[in-house]
Amino acid sequence: MEQVYRLSEPLLANNNELSKRKPKLLFLCQRPPYPADKGDKIRSFNVMRELSQYFEIHLGALTETQNELQYTKALHQWCASVQLVYLPQWQRKLQALQCLFIGKPITKGWFFNQALQKWVNQQQNKQFDSVLVYCSSMAQYIEQSVWQSTNCVIDFVDVDSAKWREYAARSSQLKSWLYQREARLLERYEQYICSNLVRAAFLVSEAECARLQQPANCQAHIGYYANGVDLAYYQPQSNVLLHSHDIVFTGAMDYLPNIDAVQWFVLHCWPAIQQCSPNARLVIVGSNPAKSIKKLMANPNIIITGQVPDVRPYLANAALAIAPMQLGGGIKNKVLEAIAMSRPMVVSTLATQGLKLPNDPALIVADSAEETIAGCLHFLQHPCASEQLRDWISQHASWAETIKPLLSALNAKDAA
Repeated sequence: MEQVYRLSEPLLANNNELSKRKPKLLFLCQRPPYPADKGDKIRSFNVMRELSQYFEIHLGALTETQNELQYTKALHQWCASVQLVYLPQWQRKLQALQCLFIGKPITKGWFFNQALQKWVNQQQNKQFDSVLVYCSSMAQYIEQSVWQSTNCVIDFVDVDSAKWREYAARSSQLKSWLYQREARLLERYEQYICSNLVRAAFLVSEAECARLQQPANCQAHIGYYANGVDLAYYQPQSNVLLHSHDIVFTGAMDYLPNIDAVQWFVLHCWPAIQQCSPNARLVIVGSNPAKSIKKLMANPNIIITGQVPDVRPYLANAALAIAPMQLGGGIKNKVLEAIAMSRPMVVSTLATQGLKLPNDPALIVADSAEETIAGCLHFLQHPCASEQLRDWISQHASWAETIKPLLSALNAKDAA
């Protein structure tokens, strides 16, 4: 589900000249913000792209594969310098295990790399105007006191500790204990970040702000900026071959809330939909499908694509898109993208959190299995387009508009 952006040679050629007129921003990400092929990277990519108009960006990020190191060249379109560091799975697991014995959240071990820390330390003499930390796991790289005089801002995106607590409630005894431990320690670390490391902290929605447990001595401004959608990329497509019986779900299929949503839908809704509409197909589009998802292919009317170069054809050709989310928080890119392509949707209340979408015939909010079944059958039998919702999205969810609170915090005049 990769957005493909072509490199602009004139921009690359003038990068050094343009950067002289811009304040310096150190941007630390847990994953490279390119390509924009999963939820957290869609947000970080679009933030980077928008901020590159105002800042000279110096990017540091970890990669999960050596192949991702190749994206350094592409990232130079938006960044003055790029440091990608490969952190292999075996090292992540070893460091996470060590955290179990020293009272630290395993998340910190999973995302720590000495080479990246050394690079961050070397940036201290470049007199950065601001630092943007993307996700709580990257705050550990600016714990040194030297960064206290810099305008440091964090984008938590959503509250990781709250997600681990949700996972614990749905897990077996051993996993539940481990997830509860992670929730407790991460909550403590989130409070430490807000009290000691940053001047402003952002989340993806007002609801996520409410989930963040703020310390009594919190010095940081707490706010939010919603996800946007690239309306030039996600557009309604004409002259497509509509598969009038296809129901599409998009998302990274190794992500627990996505796995849970698909399993819930297949268990509680799919049999009744198939009985009423025998030609219906469920098309699950997303990278790294878990074993439990792959097993669903035993049903010939369930299609598992794995990673695809472009999600748009699957949305354009489907009768409807679904987002029956039962877990997690934040704003769902899958909802914004489907609406931007004028697809009707059946979604849970949780999937619309933070969007404040207007009532529209092309949007059915359904939380029970019965409501979800009825909504899917309605759109299968009565196809429609969400043109009015797309118009609403275009007015309220462009990235240039949504990041304004973040831009204001990074440009804070009281930064030392």
